[in-house]
Amino acid sequence: MKRSLLAPIISLLGMMIVFSVWLALAQPPPPPIVVDSFADGPGTCPGPGCTLRQALLTAGSGDTITFSGPGTIFVNQVGGLGPLPVLGGGVTISAGVNQIILDGGSSLSTDPPLPYALLIDSDDNVIQGLQIQNFEDDAIVIANGNGNLIGGTGPGQGNVILLNGGDGIVLDASGTQPSGNTIQGNLIGTEMTGSSVQANAGVGVRLINGSDYNLIGGTTSTATNIISGNSGGGIVIDGSSNNLVQGNRIGLDGASGGVIGLGNGTTPADSGVHITNGSDDNEINDNAIAASSGDGIAAVDSAGTLIIDNRIGLDAAFGLLGIANGGYGLRLDNATGSSVSANAIAANDLGGVFITGGSTNNTVSTNLIGLAANGTTAIPNSGSGIVVGNAASNLIDDNTIAANIGDGVVIDGGTLNTISNNRIGLNQSLAASGNGGSGVSIVNAAAGTAITDNTIANNGAAGVSASGGTGTTITGNTMFSNTGLGIDLGGDGVTLNDPGDPDIGPNGLQNFPVIASALFDGIVTTLSGNLNSTPNTDFTLEFFSNGTCDPSDYGEAETVLAASVGVTSNAAGNILFTTDLSGLAVGEFVTVTATNDTTGATSEFGLCEVVDYAEPVASFNASPLSGTAPLAVSFSDTSTGVIDTYFWDFDDGSTSTQQNPSYSFTQPGLYFVTLTVTGPGGSDSFTRLITVTAPGSNPPPTQTPTAQVVVAPSGTPTGSVTPTTAATLTATVTASASPTVTLTTTPSPTRTATATQTRTFTPTWT
Repeated sequence: MKRSLLAPIISLLGMMIVFSVWLALAQPPPPPIVVDSFADGPGTCPGPGCTLRQALLTAGSGDTITFSGPGTIFVNQVGGLGPLPVLGGGVTISAGVNQIILDGGSSLSTDPPLPYALLIDSDDNVIQGLQIQNFEDDAIVIANGNGNLIGGTGPGQGNVILLNGGDGIVLDASGTQPSGNTIQGNLIGTEMTGSSVQANAGVGVRLINGSDYNLIGGTTSTATNIISGNSGGGIVIDGSSNNLVQGNRIGLDGASGGVIGLGNGTTPADSGVHITNGSDDNEINDNAIAASSGDGIAAVDSAGTLIIDNRIGLDAAFGLLGIANGGYGLRLDNATGSSVSANAIAANDLGGVFITGGSTNNTVSTNLIGLAANGTTAIPNSGSGIVVGNAASNLIDDNTIAANIGDGVVIDGGTLNTISNNRIGLNQSLAASGNGGSGVSIVNAAAGTAITDNTIANNGAAGVSASGGTGTTITGNTMFSNTGLGIDLGGDGVTLNDPGDPDIGPNGLQNFPVIASALFDGIVTTLSGNLNSTPNTDFTLEFFSNGTCDPSDYGEAETVLAASVGVTSNAAGNILFTTDLSGLAVGEFVTVTATNDTTGATSEFGLCEVVDYAEPVASFNASPLSGTAPLAVSFSDTSTGVIDTYFWDFDDGSTSTQQNPSYSFTQPGLYFVTLTVTGPGGSDSFTRLITVTAPGSNPPPTQTPTAQVVVAPSGTPTGSVTPTTAATLTATVTASASPTVTLTTTPSPTRTATATQTRTFTPTWT
């Protein structure tokens, strides 16, 4: 049997790898190649007269190129030498403490433009501490290289890239995919202090053609790139995925802690960060992005973008100063599956967040929109907080949306968008900070919008305004102190009910329910009312309470009551409803909405009804109900409702005001004992018969019918009756299990006729 060679081959390869690692570690690093000539041309390296051009030709993997002192190298100024040689792999260029300037001399050169200052098409190269300026095109280009580092987190490792005719840094994977490259600690578009603009004509950093898995910035302050002042925008990610942009100042200065806006871009299309052309699963995290001519962040034709914990339109230091982006703080355009969370988005010229262009399944959650990073200071976006335009199935959840000049949230077209669990018109401390328009506005052909479990208050127009749209479901929301109606269908004030609800308009102008009474019995409040709408339709009624009624007398919804009631209209479209609710106090106002279970359309709030006391209902038990004199009877109150006073009348001239008295009847007789209870809702009385017999007499049956016995004889009695004058009819009931009833008619004065009929029945006894 043949023995497999796989195991020994793997073992041998492992040994070779271990030996190679040991050998590399055991070898001392080669001495640096020191550039001591700042001319651009051939030289001798190592040795006197070593130029940067020659050093790049000489250097191999593991070599470091350093400089003997500060200086400026004018590239391609004499003799048409062309661009500097390509970094060959594993090469480090480090200026150290020296200020080394690479100057393309674009304003002086008569030679053909250089396509770049430095080009990397290999792996593991490092460029640190250079100032790269005045090149006709891009400054640094990484084409098809992996694991390269531009800048660094140590002192003097960052590069200053300014005044170039193209982009600052380009990662281009038009050939082999570059990945794992890092750009940290650089100043791109400013001078070396980061305090003033020295613009690159293109963008600060551009990733194109499948440049994936790269890092721009980092988690430490020394990893921060200052990307500001660039004419074409801050960062562009074009057709590249899985990149991380973290901890950068984009559009802000680097000298004052990021409180001065230097901007990026010159047109509305230029963004602080622009993600486009199928760039998927990129993450924009913990950046300060401000003063862009266009949007702060734009994700266009992309999927799976994570936008987390950024300050957009605010300073980098504390997030307390508004520094506007010229467009929206964030725009999602034909974007799918993006997550926007924990950002502070304020002061932007067009609004906070714009979701448009067929964007679907995006989530915007836990953001501060219209507020500083502290969650309380109002820094309005000049438009609305969030606008969803012609986009579907997006979720707006758990955001604090306050102080914006326009509406809090706008749904403009699109389907099946959800707005839930947000605070709209309050800051993070729940203090009033209203938006200038409505809390939520539904316009145009929006369909199937769900507005659920939000707190919507203090806004300058309605809580929810639906001037368009169908099937807007509005449930579980707390609404108060809005200038307009809590819910306004049509945007024109209260829409009164119409019989049969045949009208058309936003939400079909769904009729609202009418509460006829709200009566508190001391335990629960019983609401009774009616709804007239479309026939044979299921509805859900939702009830709310308010300390004061809205000035319109309709709504709002300061407290959502626990109960929602499902009801169905009859063939005439009518519904009568009654429900018991706990937790309400007399003097509060209740109101109700109706939601059509088929269409999802919710009505405006119905008229307020004040909670009042229910009339008490008197009732009591007595024990015993009969017996011989003297008879001691204990009375037990079983009345319901709010009761202030009790009054007992024992039918013998005696009374009591106790709730549960005892009384002794000393004389035989029939006593009709009456309890009258009185409360804020009125009075009620209840009577029971107490039977007292003389000692030694046959006691009456202990059973007592619970209801009045009505005898209606039938058939033909025996005998004849010929009254000549008015007669007296007497009915006698003999108490037994099967009593006999005898009817006797006695005319007056001289003639007598008797008719007797016997009926047997079995009454119910207690």
